Amino acid sequence: MRPLTLRIKGFTSFRDEQTVDFTDLDLFALWGPTGSGKSSVLDAMTYALYGKVDRVEHASALVSQGQPRMSVSLDFSADSRSYRVTRSTPPTKVRLEKLDETGQWQSFGAGADKVTEVNRSLIDLIGLDYLAFTRSVLLPQGKFAEFLAGDATDRRKILTELLGLELFEKMAKRANEIRKEQASQAEIKGDVVGRSFTGVDPESIAAAKGGHDAATKQAGRVADVLVEVERLGEELAQQKASTEAVLACRAEVAALSETFEDHAARLGEIAREGASFRNQLDRANEAVATATETLEAAIKELTGAEKRWGSLDAIVSLVERAKNLAEVTATATRAERSVTEARAHEKQAALTIDSTDDVLNKARAGEAATTEELDRCTAAVDEAHRHDRVGSLVHGASTGDPCPVCERPLEKIPSFDPSELEATAAALKSARARHQEAQGRVGEATIALAVAKKEHATALEQIEACGAALTEARTKQTALTNELAPAFGKALPEDPVAELEQRARALRKLAAAETTARNAQEAAREELAEFDERRGVLQEKTAEIRTRMDSDGPGAALGRIGAAAPEIERPDLSALDSLPVAADALADEAERITKLLKTLGEDLDHFLSRSRSETEGLIQSMRAAVPDEFEVDGQGPVALVGALRELEKKLAARIAVATKEVTELEARLEQRRSLEDEIAHHREQQAAYSDLQKELKADRIVQHLQAEALVVLADAASHHLRELSDSRYRLVYDEDRFYVVDAWNGDEKRNVKTLSGGETFLTSLALALALSEQIQLLSVTEKSRLESLFLDEGFGQLDTDLLDVVVNAIEQMRGADRLVGVVTHVADLAERMPTRLVVSKSPRG
Repeated sequence: MRPLTLRIKGFTSFRDEQTVDFTDLDLFALWGPTGSGKSSVLDAMTYALYGKVDRVEHASALVSQGQPRMSVSLDFSADSRSYRVTRSTPPTKVRLEKLDETGQWQSFGAGADKVTEVNRSLIDLIGLDYLAFTRSVLLPQGKFAEFLAGDATDRRKILTELLGLELFEKMAKRANEIRKEQASQAEIKGDVVGRSFTGVDPESIAAAKGGHDAATKQAGRVADVLVEVERLGEELAQQKASTEAVLACRAEVAALSETFEDHAARLGEIAREGASFRNQLDRANEAVATATETLEAAIKELTGAEKRWGSLDAIVSLVERAKNLAEVTATATRAERSVTEARAHEKQAALTIDSTDDVLNKARAGEAATTEELDRCTAAVDEAHRHDRVGSLVHGASTGDPCPVCERPLEKIPSFDPSELEATAAALKSARARHQEAQGRVGEATIALAVAKKEHATALEQIEACGAALTEARTKQTALTNELAPAFGKALPEDPVAELEQRARALRKLAAAETTARNAQEAAREELAEFDERRGVLQEKTAEIRTRMDSDGPGAALGRIGAAAPEIERPDLSALDSLPVAADALADEAERITKLLKTLGEDLDHFLSRSRSETEGLIQSMRAAVPDEFEVDGQGPVALVGALRELEKKLAARIAVATKEVTELEARLEQRRSLEDEIAHHREQQAAYSDLQKELKADRIVQHLQAEALVVLADAASHHLRELSDSRYRLVYDEDRFYVVDAWNGDEKRNVKTLSGGETFLTSLALALALSEQIQLLSVTEKSRLESLFLDEGFGQLDTDLLDVVVNAIEQMRGADRLVGVVTHVADLAERMPTRLVVSKSPRG
């Protein structure tokens, strides 16, 4: 494991967020004064990986004073892949991520936000638990010498994790699992042999082969019998086919006899019916001729009338025009009366306008006179009011008194009449009444004049409208008269409508007579056609029967009879090639053929009787060919063959079953032998893995490897310790303890617990350097590799010369992709490091 980036916020003395980048570092000093928070950087790294630190019991004690929460995030690499773990308060908040190929952080997987799962995953990735990590990678204050002088059991446990020796414990567990699995497989397969392969032995196979041979022998005998029975069956089938063919011919001859007998009967009926309606056909021809003469006379008379008067449709159309002419004439008469009345109204309205205009002029003159009078009276009232106001102002005043208006002395006192105002007011009232009466007369005259003008205009409009209607009616009257005149060849009669309607009645009567004659002709023709149709039907029936006699001829049947029974004599029916046409002659021929066919049917019956006897003999021969020992139950020939074939199938099935049984027994015997070999192999494996599990469980291999590793570490640490101590000390491992051999005191072997503080520091440093160098060589797996080492304190007690030696030893660890960090407050040591990370105090922490 190699740390890459550490982010801290709210953790112990680091209140504000801080980021420590280890990416490009190999050897560096984390320097700062005592209490500045150097060790907190290592605590933060430890807390991120394991969720705890030795210095505090609860995570809440790690939160910076006055801060609500803390957060620690560490990016690190392991096995060439990058990971990120983030923890914050409360302690259950954790997240584990991995860097994918695109450079994006993705969740580590299932349980990546669960504390237990994350802790387990981190131990797998780093290869160290908390105790091993804090004793081999990160050496905090107070824990620096525990691997050297601590408990031997803890030391061996740490070494087991560092060297991957837990592999042997896993091997022991796996050996025990394999031992149990092999024992289980042996028991399971033994149980299978006992339950599933009972009776699977060579004796069972021999018995099965015997049954197979017996069934095969009997199947051969059944096959021979079946060949003979099938030969007889084929002969029987031919006999039956011949019989069935003759039976079919017999049925066909019987059907032909009935058919020709039916033809003879039907032809006799047709001949009799044809003779019965020849007289009726002659009478129908005479009726058609009479009806035709009557129709021709009616057509001639109707044609002459239409030539004189025109068609009935034309006359009906003229009747409508004549009626329109009467209506138009009446309309013209009414329009003429309306014009006369409108002209009288117009004349009266003009006189009324003249008289009303005179009245209006007189009323307007009277209104003008009353208007002048009203103006004079109004002026007189205004003057009387002025006199009254003046009088009231100077009432009681004398000549020389100041004027109430201009304050100048009055030269004389104006005189006024108190009754003047009352008299002028009465005169004004009377003038107003007369003026209103004059205005009323003007209004009435104006209205009367407007009414008279309106009536005059209306009369003019009526004259114009009635004149137009009269003109239109006269025009239509002339047009209709011109249309009707050619129909009469002279002037119109007094009542053209009556004349035209009389002509229409005459044409309808002639048309009705023509229709009656035509209907009579059609009825006569229909009756004649019906008789003719009946004659045609009889002829068609005769032709149909003749055709059927030709097609139903027994020629084909006689051919089949010749093929099925050539010994039977067949009648000569060559007369069917030239059948007569007349119904009576055709009936005689049908009767002759019927008699010949009945004689042929009797001959066929005698042949069928002989054929049945021969068939029964063949059936008896088939039954005799089958041995009784076959126990075949078959009454008829087909059933007998079917039973033999069924027996053959059963024997074949029995042979197949026997063959399958023999094959399966042989295969199962082979399976049994294979299972017994596998059981023996499982028992051998069980014994071998039992011995291996016992050997591994005794921990002798692990203890041996631990002891050898400690000896190698002591030897490698001696190399560093001699340099650090000026060749005075070397380290040895004996009886599960480390000892320091003092060359200056006669190679005295001292227990490391008796060393002074400075000696303990040097010895522990030498052992830590050796562990970092040798761990990958001593490990039994590729996973254990210490890519980082952090040393916290212990350097302050070294003198300058020894400090130089220590720095030189640490510098030798650079390279090989290893990160070495020295945590110190000693400035001289920090300045000797190629890179320094400075931790300083401030009010914020």
